[in-house]
Amino acid sequence: MLQSKEVPDNERSRTDFWMRDPCFVSGWSRHLGAKLQHFCMVDYGKQAVLRKSSILQILSQNCKLLKTVDLLNMYIDTSGCETMSSLVSMTLHCVEVPGGALDYMNTFMPKLQTMVLYGAVGVRRGQLTF
Repeated sequence: MLQSKEVPDNERSRTDFWMRDPCFVSGWSRHLGAKLQHFCMVDYGKQAVLRKSSILQILSQNCKLLKTVDLLNMYIDTSGCETMSSLVSMTLHCVEVPGGALDYMNTFMPKLQTMVLYGAVGVRRGQLTF
């Protein structure tokens, strides 16, 4: 139901408030990042999965102690991510993962032990080592 309606082309670049909006995430993550170890976010916005999200990039910059990340109903973009050396588990549920985005996860998530993909679309390849 979250993805049942299409977003018209002329609205795809609008700056609506989305839970994973870069300004919103950057704001709170700067304050909590020094202590945050477990993170889960569900974006209930209609068609949120169609809009690229820089949430992983922001979390990688501001939350160096993250051990687990669970993201639901998002378009996952891994470009520009910094090393997340504490991250051991990631769950992606109902997400769009473009092309070879999984290929880069070993580079910036060197200690990743568990990767769970539920309803991930768009994945074409992924060379992951655990």
